[in-house]
Amino acid sequence: MRELVLILTFGMGCHTGKIYLDSGLFGGEVDPESNDPRLDSGPPPDTGPPPEVDEDEDGYTVEAGDCDDGDPEVHPGAEENCNGLDDDCDGGVDEDLVHLDWYQDADDDGWGDEESTLSACAQPDGFVAQVGDCNDADAAIYTGAPEACDGVDNDCDGQVMTTTSLMARMEMITSGA
Repeated sequence: MRELVLILTFGMGCHTGKIYLDSGLFGGEVDPESNDPRLDSGPPPDTGPPPEVDEDEDGYTVEAGDCDDGDPEVHPGAEENCNGLDDDCDGGVDEDLVHLDWYQDADDDGWGDEESTLSACAQPDGFVAQVGDCNDADAAIYTGAPEACDGVDNDCDGQVMTTTSLMARMEMITSGA
């Protein structure tokens, strides 16, 4: 066995002797009998698993089930919020919340297409709660829109106003029927 020894002599004759250097590469243990550093000490003793750390200080560690230890609002037992996250770390996202049906409003007229729905706890972009758009490509066509004599069902009532139907309506109004 070889020792790493550095002998220093101080210029004034104050001290000569062995000085052991330990850079941490050799374990740093001390021989209990000689009080000299042991350079052959091997790996440090096993101190067990590292201590659990609660990074976000919410009272829960990853080992204790915290699924996002960077967010103090997310931990086991937290209240589930409508935010697209698993707030309570149970594997479900936005569960146990009231979900409504939302209807896509591609023409941005405030009326949605009943053929294109999404169930969510909050209104998604491009969706509305009001259904009744029979042509979601034209903002002038929706339930209750003013009817025009243009051969299109503008008010989504299933009837198209034509010149003939307009004349029949005018006749009914003037005759008092």
